[in-house]
Amino acid sequence: LPPYGACLLCSINLARLVADPFGKGACLDLEALDDLTRMAVRMMDNTVDASRVPLPAQAAEARAKRRIGLGVTGLADALLMVGLRYGSEEAAKATGEWLHRIARAAYLASVAP
Repeated sequence: LPPYGACLLCSINLARLVADPFGKGACLDLEALDDLTRMAVRMMDNTVDASRVPLPAQAAEARAKRRIGLGVTGLADALLMVGLRYGSEEAAKATGEWLHRIARAAYLASVAP
């Protein structure tokens, strides 16, 4: 980060988004993932405006760059819940699809008015 820079961080718990965990119809609720991603991006962007920081230079840097970081947690649990073994090719494919979905929803939320 540059001098006075900051980055807000947030994580999505994928395990909480599994419908019918360990069941025959177990799957990640992709609509809920999209909604949660959009909400997280909007929340972090709003936090930039609402935050009070000690130095004016910090406030200026935060508002000028609006850095946010969105990650995931609960990946291994979510994979198990949908019947995929962590580290398998199928799990890697599902993970890629889920993360692509998060990236797309985050980009769309970041440009929404």
